[in-house]
Amino acid sequence: MLTIGDMYSNDVIAKTLVTIDMALNSEYWQGLPFLVSQGVCNSDANGKLSTWQNNIIQALKLYPGFKGLTPPADSKLAMPLTWPYGTYALPKPTSGCPKGWVEGTRTQLQSSSHSAKPAHPPGGAKGELLIHMEIKEFR
Repeated sequence: MLTIGDMYSNDVIAKTLVTIDMALNSEYWQGLPFLVSQGVCNSDANGKLSTWQNNIIQALKLYPGFKGLTPPADSKLAMPLTWPYGTYALPKPTSGCPKGWVEGTRTQLQSSSHSAKPAHPPGGAKGELLIHMEIKEFR
């Protein structure tokens, strides 16, 4: 199973998965002059990138037949987003809490020195701000 992040850190917002031939796309080889100057690549390497890329594409297309296999049908790759371990509270949407989340509230006292107008939302006493949340614990 493919996942992004782990139980302690899940900072990745989006990921793009490409085929191996994209590694030979010239946009990824901006440092090629340095590699040539160091003797890692030949001076004509930049001109050969597209040829190498096409060769890899052709090899990938022919490989299943070479191995006597049926090529798989293309399917959309999906990676589940996993939350790191912990308890999370998000502002409650007007449509209600999603499945698996529970409703909670947070009361914040308002000081007149911090606000030109003290908040008086429904359910909160004078000088209090009542915030409706949805809460879930991930283990």
